[in-house]
Amino acid sequence: MKTKNNKGMALVAAILMMVVIAVLGVAMVLLTSSETRKEVKSRMGGSALYIADAGIEKGIHRINAENYSSPFTVVIGTVTGEAVGEADVTVQPQGADLYKITSTGHVPDIASSREDRTIRAVVRIEPEQPEEAMRSVGPITVASNVDVVGSLRSNSWIKFNGGNHITEDENGTCSVITSTGTAKGVWMDGKVYWDGAGHYYIKSNGPTNASKGGDTDETGVYEESQISNGIVTVVENAGIEPIEAAEIPFYDLDLLKADAVAQDSVGHPTVFDAEKTYDTELNMAGKVHWYKNGVLFNKEILNSSGTILATGVHSDNTDYGISFKAANADIGDAGNFQKINLIVDNEAGEDKSINFNSNIYVQGYIYCPGDLSLPSNVHVRGVIEVGEDSDVSSNVEIIYDDIGYSLPGGGEGGVTVISWQEM
Repeated sequence: MKTKNNKGMALVAAILMMVVIAVLGVAMVLLTSSETRKEVKSRMGGSALYIADAGIEKGIHRINAENYSSPFTVVIGTVTGEAVGEADVTVQPQGADLYKITSTGHVPDIASSREDRTIRAVVRIEPEQPEEAMRSVGPITVASNVDVVGSLRSNSWIKFNGGNHITEDENGTCSVITSTGTAKGVWMDGKVYWDGAGHYYIKSNGPTNASKGGDTDETGVYEESQISNGIVTVVENAGIEPIEAAEIPFYDLDLLKADAVAQDSVGHPTVFDAEKTYDTELNMAGKVHWYKNGVLFNKEILNSSGTILATGVHSDNTDYGISFKAANADIGDAGNFQKINLIVDNEAGEDKSINFNSNIYVQGYIYCPGDLSLPSNVHVRGVIEVGEDSDVSSNVEIIYDDIGYSLPGGGEGGVTVISWQEM
């Protein structure tokens, strides 16, 4: 009996062992399957995140190209010939060149998504703009006590009357460039001071005569001895290409007018067929205002941003598309530059201009196809483009900077990421 009992116990132990092994085997299979599912989910989630990130980049590209509609869907991976997923992208303009872009990445696609991840980014899309603080098809005359931060460029001569300070801009440049081939292409009638630690240039296509020291009527750059401070290289016979007519202005006028038409609304008109006079303060509300028969300001502009476009002239100012002739028609103040673009682009082909009063503080873009005079106490941060002659009076400040309100058609600009987070 004892032997039989031992055999029975051995059988029971063997069966229990087999059950334990079976349970462990099932557990191992289940664990492996779970880990595999987790690994697959993790990989798909990572892919979805990368696809969402690619959707953000697609959004930035389309904003730059100015051809986006919101929302839109893009297939990611088509360039490599193997689509890996789809991104559903929404772009929401926030004003002041800011955009909120929301992108959801789907694997394998939106219709049969097995995994999705969402990213939201706020970016600033800065418009492309010319490299110089001021560029003019005609000559530029710079009076004494004028400060320029950045570079000047002209198709004609550039004359400094002395006491001028030229300081490097945020890109580390402050050069003077002319494509004219005449003598005195760059003419310094008094001391011109270059302030900065960089290496700068004065370039002219005019003739040179080294034996006369560069300070004679026959040279392209006249009175080089007036250069003070800084490391400035004078290059004559420089082979500078002129500014082409198609390059100035740099923005797209048709797109600018289309913006004004699209923004026109009851209660806040932005398109004016008849001439317009403002005796009260104008609030542009960040829009393009298009004046087909010119505009006259008898009141200051404060706490406002946008673009003023004149394609005609006002009957009270037949030489000007935009006029700030009144004594109190100021723009901003020293501590409050207004983000405003001022543009005269006369469709009749008449080269009209902008009439400035003193006390102008603008961060933006200024363009006129004719002559432009900047009287004393005008301060411009941004870019100035002129179709003919430029006359800069004493105590004027020109600082190369980002234009305050973006213009269409300028091409792709810089991108600054304000925030970037997964939702």
